[in-house]
Amino acid sequence: MIEADDLASAPDEISAAQWRQIVNGATDTAIISADERGLVTSWNTGASRILGWSEPEMLGKSLDRIFAADAGQAQLRKEMEDATAHGRGGGQEGWRLRKDGSRFWAVGELSPIREGGKIVGFVKILRDCGFRFNPAGYSDLKPAIVPI
Repeated sequence: MIEADDLASAPDEISAAQWRQIVNGATDTAIISADERGLVTSWNTGASRILGWSEPEMLGKSLDRIFAADAGQAQLRKEMEDATAHGRGGGQEGWRLRKDGSRFWAVGELSPIREGGKIVGFVKILRDCGFRFNPAGYSDLKPAIVPI
């Protein structure tokens, strides 16, 4: 597996602006970075579209607000501990919260960001999986399971 540190010395590095364009091009996927305390450091266009908060609204805020209120801090803590110990945390489907308080079914995974072998933060990749249930808000999408 290629480590992030190995990519930093690659001769054909892309600029930070190019990287930001790539990440923001993923409009159906939330890509969120957080520091080692779980405070948001970047929030892509997909995160804004799926979760409802803008990047300025989320910068410096805890990532725990996307989890159900009764489990937010504990869920984020567990994902960070698993990511630190095993290279990834989360991965289970479950309910997440939008800015407006509505819930949606999603799957997300948290991975560590390393510099010089030290964890300096985390990246959260989150996808809305609500179309699998085909509720009213997803009526224009095909369900994952089609009756025969």
